[in-house]
Amino acid sequence: MEGNNIWIVAISFLFALVLSIVAMPQFIPVDMGYIRPEWVALVLFYWVIALPHRVGVVIAWIMGLIVDVLSGSLLGQHSIALMAVAYIGAS
Repeated sequence: MEGNNIWIVAISFLFALVLSIVAMPQFIPVDMGYIRPEWVALVLFYWVIALPHRVGVVIAWIMGLIVDVLSGSLLGQHSIALMAVAYIGAS
C-alpha cells in the first residue's frame, strides 16, 4: 500500500501543475487573475499534513523549481514560498 501513495502524490502534483498553467476562461477579465488559487501550494499543504514522512520541504523546493520553469518566473521565487508553506504545514 505504501507504493501506491507515491503515485497518488505524484499524479496529484501533476494535476496541480496542469491547473496552474491552464488559461482562465474568456469571461473573466485579466484584472481578476488574483482569483486563481495556487493549486500547487494547496496540494502541497494537503500532502504535508497527510503524509509528513513522504512530503516535506525538499519536495516543496523541487515543486517550486518546476513551477518557476513552467511560469517563466525568477528561478527560486516559488521555491521559497512553497518551502515556507511546507514548513508551516509540518509544524
